[in-house]
Amino acid sequence: MKEGMKMENDQLTHTQLISLLPTQKELKNYLAKCECDAVEIAIHQITTDIVASPTNHELWCDLAYAFGRNLEMQWRYFYVAHRLCPSSMKILESLASSCNMLGDHKQAMHLMEKVIACASSDEERVNSIESKNWMQFFELSRCATPICESFLHH
Repeated sequence: MKEGMKMENDQLTHTQLISLLPTQKELKNYLAKCECDAVEIAIHQITTDIVASPTNHELWCDLAYAFGRNLEMQWRYFYVAHRLCPSSMKILESLASSCNMLGDHKQAMHLMEKVIACASSDEERVNSIESKNWMQFFELSRCATPICESFLHH
């Protein structure tokens, strides 16, 4: 994860939040790869809404989903949403998933442990454990694939 964005509980100011929105360069680069007018319109609308209501964690989640093809930006916006609403298990699980996809398996497992600990029902706990197990499975399969391919070629 980025140095400047450590897991802290201090509040972000409106100015700090607005400064975390995508720059014109980031947006241009992403949209050039995405080539989808609907995504551009959605991102523009979401960022406009965030400027009007920067502490709305749901808008930051929407922005994270809109940047689904850019894992670092997706992580950044789930992180902001988590900072704004640290008690949301859904956001925490999305943040863990982003960490896992970025290759930070250790942080992903740490976050999933928090999700499991915060579960308010047996069903939520089981679902969270299942999600954690899937993350572990995919990490193991990612690590094992080169070994298996090497073995098969010998």
